[in-house]
Amino acid sequence: LLNPDNFPNMLSTIMGIEGDVLVRIGDAGIPANQLQFAAPNGNVTDPSWQFETGKWTFLTLTYDSETGEVNVFFNGVKKGDTKVSGYKGPVNWNTASGDIKDGPRGFYVGYSYDANRPFQGCMSELRVWNRILTSDEINAPYHFYSVEADSPGLVAYWKMDDGAGKTLKDYANGYDLTCNKAPEWVPISLPEK
Repeated sequence: LLNPDNFPNMLSTIMGIEGDVLVRIGDAGIPANQLQFAAPNGNVTDPSWQFETGKWTFLTLTYDSETGEVNVFFNGVKKGDTKVSGYKGPVNWNTASGDIKDGPRGFYVGYSYDANRPFQGCMSELRVWNRILTSDEINAPYHFYSVEADSPGLVAYWKMDDGAGKTLKDYANGYDLTCNKAPEWVPISLPEK
């Protein structure tokens, strides 16, 4: 669930590893509010993948590692046609964050190459799966706001409701995230599905 405040930069990152696989917004030649699946030899985007500011959007992006097919759903509705990335291969985000200037790049949420590419807004209910969810699963009752931590294929699940501190607890497998600086914890009321 994403609620962007604004898009002040050409790029902002939702999650991933710079130079590997990223789910990000904006880029050279595309609008600053348009989602992009960025991967080696295979960035894909679509004009229908544009976010509105000040509005919660339940984003689901699926990627098929065998075919390179990428599909995007906003609030359970498929947006645009299936895109095919030139990248076909596994996504391994199980990489610790490191000094991206001098060492290997690691997995980040809301941050990527440098501090000038943050996601500006609120995030909640971030999840990573190792399988492609069906449309019925994406639109299941309450799926927008909660899933069982032991759901088949759920690799990481950050509810982002910790409320204090610099750690975002992973409810699925213990891949807790540590923020470089304390995030602003914003009490929210999520919209009805």
